[in-house]
Amino acid sequence: MPARSKAQQIAAGVALSARRGKKTVGKLKGASKSMYASMSEKELAKMASTPHKGKPRHVKDKAWFIASFAMQWSSAVAA
Repeated sequence: MPARSKAQQIAAGVALSARRGKKTVGKLKGASKSMYASMSEKELAKMASTPHKGKPRHVKDKAWFIASFAMQWSSAVAA
């Protein structure tokens, strides 16, 4: 699943570096910490590799963002 914003992409990149052992897990905070716990290395790599072009810095409507992320995550897990 591609990142919806630059902030999400950055958080996925930080979580991916921790997953690969380049950063300690204890230093993770916020979104990167939850991504580390809930996503595989393959999912993190896909989210972190999303192109920056056309992405907002942050998603303004957090309720919409959480709902769409949950739908994508549940469909990815079910597959």
